[in-house]
Amino acid sequence: MLLYDRSHLPWLVTVGVGAVVAIAVFAWRVLSEGRWPGGGSDIGLLYGAAAAAIIVFECLLWPRKMIRSVRPWGSATRWMRAHIWLGLLSVPLVVMHSGGQWWAGKFTTLLLAIFGVVILSGLVGLLLQQWLPRKIMEEIGEETIVSQIDVIMRAHGVETARLIDNLCGMPGEGMMAVQYLGSAAALDKGQAILGESKQNAGGRAAAAAPTRPVIERLPGAEDLRTFFGKEAAAYLLLGAKSGSALRSAAESDARFRRLSERLPTGALAVLDILESQCSRRRQLDRQTRLHIWLHSWLLLHLPLSLALLVLTLAHTIMVWWY
Repeated sequence: MLLYDRSHLPWLVTVGVGAVVAIAVFAWRVLSEGRWPGGGSDIGLLYGAAAAAIIVFECLLWPRKMIRSVRPWGSATRWMRAHIWLGLLSVPLVVMHSGGQWWAGKFTTLLLAIFGVVILSGLVGLLLQQWLPRKIMEEIGEETIVSQIDVIMRAHGVETARLIDNLCGMPGEGMMAVQYLGSAAALDKGQAILGESKQNAGGRAAAAAPTRPVIERLPGAEDLRTFFGKEAAAYLLLGAKSGSALRSAAESDARFRRLSERLPTGALAVLDILESQCSRRRQLDRQTRLHIWLHSWLLLHLPLSLALLVLTLAHTIMVWWY
């Protein structure tokens, strides 16, 4: 959590002291003059210039993130700390610079409105960044890289399909896997990424392929192959996007239970493997949804930050020009 990260303490102290000093100086001017100094006063211009400089700096975070190799500029982590705390410092500076005239004109109103939304969306993003990663770690036992979920699940599906092929005595081991889960080239790619994930994940469950026992042909197990082809394969490959009833844990449990009643005892081990893969897919789908929430605030924050930068520069030019 942000409040327990000691690396933020220097920023908290520095920005806190700076804000207190700025507010105290401004309050002294208000008391001595008997009115709120306008944005064109010396202290108003000073605070406005400081707020504008902060806004420009805040927008430089995004190009800094794209140029990760430039170490003399400071690490992206340090830039993020500065982004958070200087952004908060800009709030009292903008309020004091405004002279209390928040509705003085359409341009001023628009500028302050966008500034407020940018700050609020940033705070929402900060809260999400603090809360959701921990939630994902606690709830998603099968967590993996979001961009590789479909490929990894295809590879898991291949392993399961081959077991079912063997169980049903189908000629050409893995033919069902190719038929339902994609081309041979795509399957090879999935297997390669799965193997690479197993090495990088340090034994995490998300990257571990199902244990592949020795399976011999078992008469009466054809219903398992039919179930895989009609329902499970599409769900393993596409997840919730497939529209499969297996995306519901309760419905999945009911369907697997009914299927287990029709299968011979020797097929239940493979059925359990297939059910575990469907459970893995549900967890990874939940991870995808949480990941979308984790970054959705940027859809508002980024374009409005750019708009704020443009309007701030226009405001600065107009102030000095006129």
